[in-house]
Amino acid sequence: AVAGDPWCALLVRCYSASGQSFLQATALALEKPPASEAVYLLLDILGRYFQAISGLPVPADWPTEMQPEAQAMAALAGISHADAAPILTKTTAVGSLMRRHLEPLFRPILADVRTLRAKP
Repeated sequence: AVAGDPWCALLVRCYSASGQSFLQATALALEKPPASEAVYLLLDILGRYFQAISGLPVPADWPTEMQPEAQAMAALAGISHADAAPILTKTTAVGSLMRRHLEPLFRPILADVRTLRAKP
């Protein structure tokens, strides 16, 4: 990792044991969120985890094979409860029906989380 590079520091954090545990727990929570309040909280926590790179351009000088990780981190840095609000404010659904409503939002988020869990 390059000292002072927030992208490298965040990638190292993601690939640490605690980072992999966080990403695994996040994936599990996204797959079966218990309630809308948990969804809002989870999305805010996820966005804050990646906030160090929020608004920064994706590093063009990263190796091609690392671009998927950079893109995933950039996408996750922009996540917040506001992403779920348009869906959850229009439904009182819980459980599997709520998950079905959230699936279009969660599918790309889960793909990004899995990208960061793919390599040790």
